[in-house]
Amino acid sequence: AFVTSSIQMARFQAILQLLIVYATTCVVFASVAKSTGTEWYYNNWCGAGHEYLSDSKCAKLFPNALNREWTCGVPSKSAPSADSGFQRDAILADVSVDTTELASVVADPDVNLCVILTQRVADASAPAGVALYNKYLCAGEYSASVAYEPWSSTKVFAMANAAGHLRTNETQCGAGDLHNHKFGLDGSVSGKHGPTQLADLATVICSYDTTAGYSSNSLSSYFHDIGWRGRINDLVQNWLLVNQNNDAEQTLGGNYGEATPSDLTLDVTSPTASSSSATTCPADKDPWPIKFPNYLSALSAGELVRRIALHREIPKELKFPGAEWIDMQNILYGAANSTLFPGQAWGGMTADTAIYTQSGVDLSNLLTKWDQDNNSQWRVFSKLGAGYSSDRSRGEIVSNAYTCLPRYEAGSTTAVGGIEFTIAARSSVAQDSSLNKAEDKLHAAMDKALQYVMAHYAV
Repeated sequence: AFVTSSIQMARFQAILQLLIVYATTCVVFASVAKSTGTEWYYNNWCGAGHEYLSDSKCAKLFPNALNREWTCGVPSKSAPSADSGFQRDAILADVSVDTTELASVVADPDVNLCVILTQRVADASAPAGVALYNKYLCAGEYSASVAYEPWSSTKVFAMANAAGHLRTNETQCGAGDLHNHKFGLDGSVSGKHGPTQLADLATVICSYDTTAGYSSNSLSSYFHDIGWRGRINDLVQNWLLVNQNNDAEQTLGGNYGEATPSDLTLDVTSPTASSSSATTCPADKDPWPIKFPNYLSALSAGELVRRIALHREIPKELKFPGAEWIDMQNILYGAANSTLFPGQAWGGMTADTAIYTQSGVDLSNLLTKWDQDNNSQWRVFSKLGAGYSSDRSRGEIVSNAYTCLPRYEAGSTTAVGGIEFTIAARSSVAQDSSLNKAEDKLHAAMDKALQYVMAHYAV
């Protein structure tokens, strides 16, 4: 049909402009969300069939390009002043925690929440040539000190502990391999699928995949068998909380309600062991599988996630004991060349099905403003936890996430600003067996907290 009047022409032009804007928006969204190596996620791990997993509409975004050696591109600054609240990396006992700034932002008594803001300062003497300065913000003293049941969010800590035990505490791997740290999460074991990468099992745990015939809960028990439950509990007491008065007892080492898969062996094959040394380590199974309750504060949970994501940059005393960067890579990204999930590049913590952090920072709109040229240098590494406690009659959801969001000017590949932070949050609602109220509360609290830190700390 022909346009027959100036009014019709004006309407036609307006509609055309809207279509152009819509098409442009879709292209931007698609280039971020439907990037290469994400098909398994959208086909199997998100959608309406998943309980309490937040991403029921498959709205999760991924960077367009994967670089497993990525580091946060938010630019370095000069060392912050003492009155800024930022402190150089240190053990938790030596850091000052601000429990008032966020208290009025997140005032819900059913929510525990802490944010750790990170600034980078160039320092040739520091690990990776950068010193980290952090500001610890918790919504009230109870968020900093009160321990709660963190549910499945602690599974990534079990994997990090398993890596450290494999590399330093095994008795049957031969002296050379023991001292050269040949066996870790880059290795593989045997199971019903044949050789199976430990990093693929990390992806099952984070994505709640069911296509491989394993469950997230049972595999977490498996990693406890490798890492030993007593060891991870000792890490909480003597490493994370070293020199700290632990008034509210914090412990780790509990199972997740399911037995270890019977088909998986404990014989770990290394991809890097030389032909002149042993290539397989018969890992020692936890001989005293005493279950310790899983109880952490939001502050402790956030700090543990931060230490996984920033393994290369933090001082030696803060690194998960015995673990190496390749282990953390496999927790964060899953297998480099997956055999259980062919073509899926984004595994591990990048495949977590929760999108609370993405929602809180309004990521799709933010990327349109901050990363118009799609530099793909942002990251969200997260882990969900959820459940209903029949003992306490409470429905609870937990989300822990490390996030890096660099800001670019149009036409530039060098970031001019941005923000880097770790957040740990938990909602707990009485008699909420459906977890619907808990999910609403967690969404609201994280949205408020993240909108606040974006407004006050992003540059």
